[in-house]
Amino acid sequence: MAKAPKAAKVKKKTGDGSQEGFVIHEGLSGIRENPGMYMGQRGEDMAYRAVKEPVDNDYDEYIAGRNKLIEVVIDYDNDLNIVADQAGGIPTDFKKLKDGTKETIMTAAFSRVHAGGKFNDQAYKTSAGTHGVGVAALNAISSQLRVWSMYKGGCVYQMWQCGEVKSGKDPKKVKTIDKDVMSLLRDKKHSKYGTVVAWTLDQTVVSADVMRGKKLPKNYRHAAPNPAQLGEWLRNMSMLNPGLEIRLTLIKKGKRKEFTFHNKKDLNFVVKTMCEERELGTVGKPFIFKSDNITAALVWTDHADTDNFLTFVNTSPTVDGGWHVVGFRDALFDAIKPFMKESKGKGKKKQNFKQEDLLIGLTGMFDWRMHGAQYTSQVKDKLASRVEKDVYAELNKAFVDYFKTNKKVATTIIKRAEAMNKGREELSAVVKSMADTKKKLKGNALPADLITANKCKPHERELIVVEGDSAGGTAQDARNPDYQEVMLAGGKPLNGLKASLADVLKHKEVQGLLVSMGADLKSLDPKADAPILSTKNLRIGNLLLLMDADADGFHIATLFLGVIYRLLPDMFREGRVWIVDAPLYNVVHKGKHYGGMTFEECRALAPSSVKDKDIVRAKGWGEVEPDVLEAIAFDPKTRRVIRVNPFESVEQERFFRGVLAEDAVHRRRLLGLES
Repeated sequence: MAKAPKAAKVKKKTGDGSQEGFVIHEGLSGIRENPGMYMGQRGEDMAYRAVKEPVDNDYDEYIAGRNKLIEVVIDYDNDLNIVADQAGGIPTDFKKLKDGTKETIMTAAFSRVHAGGKFNDQAYKTSAGTHGVGVAALNAISSQLRVWSMYKGGCVYQMWQCGEVKSGKDPKKVKTIDKDVMSLLRDKKHSKYGTVVAWTLDQTVVSADVMRGKKLPKNYRHAAPNPAQLGEWLRNMSMLNPGLEIRLTLIKKGKRKEFTFHNKKDLNFVVKTMCEERELGTVGKPFIFKSDNITAALVWTDHADTDNFLTFVNTSPTVDGGWHVVGFRDALFDAIKPFMKESKGKGKKKQNFKQEDLLIGLTGMFDWRMHGAQYTSQVKDKLASRVEKDVYAELNKAFVDYFKTNKKVATTIIKRAEAMNKGREELSAVVKSMADTKKKLKGNALPADLITANKCKPHERELIVVEGDSAGGTAQDARNPDYQEVMLAGGKPLNGLKASLADVLKHKEVQGLLVSMGADLKSLDPKADAPILSTKNLRIGNLLLLMDADADGFHIATLFLGVIYRLLPDMFREGRVWIVDAPLYNVVHKGKHYGGMTFEECRALAPSSVKDKDIVRAKGWGEVEPDVLEAIAFDPKTRRVIRVNPFESVEQERFFRGVLAEDAVHRRRLLGLES
């Protein structure tokens, strides 16, 4: 691996130490030192952003009318990533620098932080890239990067290591693309391609285990793109751009998987596909709109949330929204006003909901295209450019025309929005009622069936939720009474995503859980967009779910996780929620526990001296001996637990929500029917 370029250190000669350690970074070394400023969070996310930068460039070529193919290859076995297009290649013409020297456009693009053709609209009317940082940042975080350009019929090549050019100052002519790269591409002639970029990430820069000033540990986590995240983004890009072919090849353990994303139809195909995959019923006809700046393919469905409304800027996912979404929402709200009921005797339209409530059930994609898009960060998750008026100007009339011929859609989504507002009012009443009840009990009462532990500090206390009343006695004997508490889950809580929050809070199991945890009801604001409880001053440190090792137990655990997701999401972010990975078949022999999900698995793990009849299938935890349950769930040395955090990535959260909402796509994936 090549050594990183050294930075020049400047020290004040007076020796007073005021400038000790002051560093001037040259070239790309500043990006290597602080890659998160340009490429997102270290680890899987940064590896994904690395792929995204050259793909964004290839997409810009498509928008400019010069490209119809994007090809991505991820060779996990050889740690090699490739992105190629069939455009005209990166220009190798020389540009004059301020100091009078010359440098090719290709060299500048990969080695200068603010060099590119996207600072004005002469080369690109709209572009996914804006700062001229992307591929230069990719170069900086790569141990090796190679690029080939088939500009004007030739083939030229450059290679960098850790951001320093190693193949010569200028691109050099070559006969073809290197064999290790060419062999992985689907078209076997280099002349079929325009630009090919191949790189290997520098794990000393991108690994999630990198710590400034320290060596990378031997057992570090290797950063590589998540195939599901990558595939979803590329598929959405192809759906939004009928006619654009996108190829994705994944190579792992010697196996090559090829995917081709190609919307050969139209924008109606977007909503048709999304609704069929999720088994959603629709309300009225789709809203389809296409202009130079907007692509929208949307339909209202019976889905109970807004997570199927996907937004983009120049096909870059804006998972945190931005001003283009504000403009979209304003245009929708004003177009729907004529269908709202009038207030009695006032002659004014009555609004009993928030604008955001109109998006409930909206399924599809909305892409805003613009030049010079500015984001809240380089990773482009939220649009900062004040474009809401521009979006409104284009969309408002389109929505007005749509609702004129789809009046049922307008009245349906208004009723749905009003129901959301009613739910907020009910939530206020429920929260007040619970607070009043707790006040009458002087705020100190815990559920009668909670098996408490009082010899510890709150952060040391574990609350283990156990399925079934019959397990209570066994769990009480199996636990460590100094710090482990047991709550008996006698029934299933309501689904935290499907039911209203007011109904969820009315449920006995949920109230018991919240009181056992010591949640502060005063911290919940019923009028907030997403009302949640504070995790400060809880009377427990960690929450563990111990459910039966069967499908019903999995379902109950999922429902409890849904309650935490809806009411105490920061518990996940703080790493305080766990599932006990409990085996179905168990035996304790000479003080040691052996378990497996099948009899054969447990049999293979246990010593030969263990008799078959001693291996017990745990139908319920009340049927096992306390020493077995202690080993499974209560002894930190022997138990197996899984930390749950759906917020590790956007895709992970979407998957979690899909499982909770029993989305058909996620259900099939859980059954192993879809990769």
